[in-house]
Amino acid sequence: MPLLDILGVDGLDQGFTIGVAFMNGESEDDYAWAVKILRSQLDKANFLAIPTKLVLCFWHISMNVSSNCKKYFETEEVWEDFLKVFRNVLYTKTEEEFEDALEEWKEAFHWNNGERWQVGVDATPANIQEVLEKEMSQTALTYCCGRWLGKYKKQVVHCYVDQFFHGGTTTTSRLEGAHSILKRWIGKPTKDLSSTWDAVKLAINHRVNHIR
Repeated sequence: MPLLDILGVDGLDQGFTIGVAFMNGESEDDYAWAVKILRSQLDKANFLAIPTKLVLCFWHISMNVSSNCKKYFETEEVWEDFLKVFRNVLYTKTEEEFEDALEEWKEAFHWNNGERWQVGVDATPANIQEVLEKEMSQTALTYCCGRWLGKYKKQVVHCYVDQFFHGGTTTTSRLEGAHSILKRWIGKPTKDLSSTWDAVKLAINHRVNHIR
């Protein structure tokens, strides 16, 4: 059974476990169930204390872009430039900066207003190769803009994300580290539920004592 570890962050930027849950699977419905149960345990005042929004993990977005777009670039150097500028777009601090950075990115990597590049009838092999490279980077731009900077831009671009409290947590690395520690406390994955729960309580108490 998958073990979900739900993490919080205190005022000193230290992580602590809010709750754990054994789930039937790892589908969207399973996670929705866990969140529903967590919310049912909170005092109603907690819902009004700090308004916030869903933030998507910046690291996983970069990995997604890498796995889907790197193949469109001939050299590692050009690919690294593309990814660097994409990250700069994500980390813009104002909407004006975001729009400017997005346009500069599109211009640098041959967006051409989303229209296909044309090859003249008298084009040389070098001209054809140049157009092919432009179309490849345009395809990568189309993926990034369509996948991440359209529907999800308010969950990934800092100028929108920073309008709501997130405690500086814009990646899941803190949670993954905490989950790794919890798994070490649990030990063998073949433990029964009672022994696993005892190990979870020990891990949580150890963390609480560390924070104190």
